[in-house]
Amino acid sequence: MSQQLDEILKEDLPEGYEREGVVIPPVFYAVTEKKTMVLGKEVVKKEIERQDDLPEGFIFSADYTPRLYIKGGKVVAVEILKKV
Repeated sequence: MSQQLDEILKEDLPEGYEREGVVIPPVFYAVTEKKTMVLGKEVVKKEIERQDDLPEGFIFSADYTPRLYIKGGKVVAVEILKKV
């Protein structure tokens, strides 16, 4: 993972939101859920992974909110947040 992504993941999220993805051009990182059984109980672990199989065209959803990461006067990343 990149240093910029590590910086972003350390930041607290606004109350009532969860992270769905991060765009650090030209890379998109998505939050994935991995489910496993541990001693008969389902455990869900969230991880962030680089995604290379993105669909072509525009994607819009009123369910998501962008949060910009600006450093040195430039937008270096965009987080995709979802209201919980």
